[in-house]
Amino acid sequence: MTKVLAPQLADLKACVEELGIKEAGIPNCSPTGTGLRIDWSDACSLGRNGERDFVLVVDKDTEYLANFNTKSRHNPVDLLRTYFTTTGKRPRYLCVDGAKEFVSDDMVEYCIHIQLNTTLSYRR
Repeated sequence: MTKVLAPQLADLKACVEELGIKEAGIPNCSPTGTGLRIDWSDACSLGRNGERDFVLVVDKDTEYLANFNTKSRHNPVDLLRTYFTTTGKRPRYLCVDGAKEFVSDDMVEYCIHIQLNTTLSYRR
């Protein structure tokens, strides 16, 4: 380890200990206070299988972006499940707009251990 990184690593370890976070290996959820934001968008062109829309997933902590093409906006739960399977991480918080598919019974049931934060839905 270089002399430059050693103090930063020590500071990070001290901060983690101060917060009382003790996780072995890779945590299975986002760090405390962070989460995901998801929303729909129109595709600029048709996808290979006729997809007209996509859902964009933004990890607020790492700024990791992922998009999943879809033919309909009816059920984002399957797309969210794909994201969790792909990354191996589940957030503690999920921020969505108030669109009916994001606050549906299916979404609420799937996010039983995730705090679902809702904002106003966007109107075109």
